[in-house]
Amino acid sequence: MATIRQVELEKSHLKQSCTELEGEVNMLRDKLSSVHSELIKTQENLEQFRSERDNEDSSRDRMKLELKNLRETHSVLAEESTQREAQIETLQQRISENQTKIRELSSLVSERDEIVEKLRQTRVLEKTSFVEPSLDRIRSVQLVEQLKDLRQQLMEYKATSMTSKTERAHLQELVNHLQGELAARVDELRQSKLEIDRMRRQHESDLETTQSSLHEKLQQMEDKWNDANTKVKQLEAELEVCKINGIPYLNSESKLEEHTALQTAVEALEREKKNLWNLLDETRNERNSLREQLNRLRESFEEEVEKHKKTKVALESKLDQKAEELAQLLQNHTSAVKSDGYSQDSCKANREPIEQAAIKLMSDSDEWTGSEELTRTWRVNASADWAMIQ
Repeated sequence: MATIRQVELEKSHLKQSCTELEGEVNMLRDKLSSVHSELIKTQENLEQFRSERDNEDSSRDRMKLELKNLRETHSVLAEESTQREAQIETLQQRISENQTKIRELSSLVSERDEIVEKLRQTRVLEKTSFVEPSLDRIRSVQLVEQLKDLRQQLMEYKATSMTSKTERAHLQELVNHLQGELAARVDELRQSKLEIDRMRRQHESDLETTQSSLHEKLQQMEDKWNDANTKVKQLEAELEVCKINGIPYLNSESKLEEHTALQTAVEALEREKKNLWNLLDETRNERNSLREQLNRLRESFEEEVEKHKKTKVALESKLDQKAEELAQLLQNHTSAVKSDGYSQDSCKANREPIEQAAIKLMSDSDEWTGSEELTRTWRVNASADWAMIQ
C-alpha cells in the first residue's frame, strides 16, 4: 500500500510538473510567435535596406559615368593643348619670318638712301663741275630707274607684310579663342570636382547612417538569437528530464516539434545575421573603392592644372623675348636712319609699318603678360628717337 501511495504521489507530482511544463510551452509558443513577428519586421527592414542599396548602386553608377566623362574631358583637353602648342610654334615661325622681312626692308631702305645720296651728290657735281651733261643725264636716268625698282620692291614688301599681319591676327584670334575654351574647360573641371566632393560627402554620410543602422539591427538579432538559444537549451533539458521521468510520448513529441521549430527559427536568424554582416562588408569595400577613385581623379586634375600653368609661363617668356628683339631691331633701324639724311616725309612713310608691327606685337605681349609699363616705356623711347630724327 505504501508503495502504491508513493507511486500515486509521484504520479501526481509528475502530472503537476507536466502541467507546469505545458504552461511554459504555451509561454514559449507566445514568445516564438513574437519572435516570428519580429523576424517578419526584420525581413521588411531588410527589404527596405535592399531598396536603399539599389538606390546607392544607381548613384554609384552615375558617379562612374561622371568619372568616365571627366576622363574623356581630360583627354580632349590634352589634345587641344597639343594643338595649341603646335599653333604657337607656327606663330613663332611666322614672327621670325616677319623679322627677316623687316631686315630685308631695312637693307632696301639703306640702299635707297645710298642712291638718294648719290643723286644729291650728282646734282651738286652737276652744278659745280665741267663734265659733259650727257653723262650726268645718263647716270641720273639710271639712278631714277633704280629708285623706281626699289619703290616697286618696297610696295611688294608692304603687300606681303599686310598679308602676314592678317595671318598673324587670325592666328592670334585663334589662340585667344583656344585660351577661352581652355579657361571654360578648367572652370568646368573645377565645378565637377566640387560636385564630386559634395556627392562623396553625401555618400559617406549615407554609408555611415546605413552602417550604424546595420550595427543596431545586428545587435538586436544577436540578443534575440541568444534568448532563443537559451530557451532551446532549457527545452532540451526539460525534454531530457521528461524522458527520464517517463512523460507520455505525446507531450514529448509536441515539445520536440516545438523545439525543432524554435531551432529552425534560430538558424534562420543566424543566416540573416550572416547576410547582414556580408552586406556591411560589401558597403565598406564600396566606400573604400569610391575614395580611391576620387583621389586618383583629384591627382589627375592637379597634374593637368600644373601643366597648363607651365605652358602659359613658357609662352609669356617667349612673347617677351620676341617683343624685346623687335624693339632692338627698331632701335637699330632708327640709328641707321639718324646716320642718313633723307627728308621727314620719307622717314615717316618708312617708319610707320615697322612701328605699327612693333606696337601690335607689344600689345599682344601685354595681353599675355600684363606688362603695360614696358609698352609705355618703349613707346616713349621710340617717339623720342623719331623726334630726334625729325
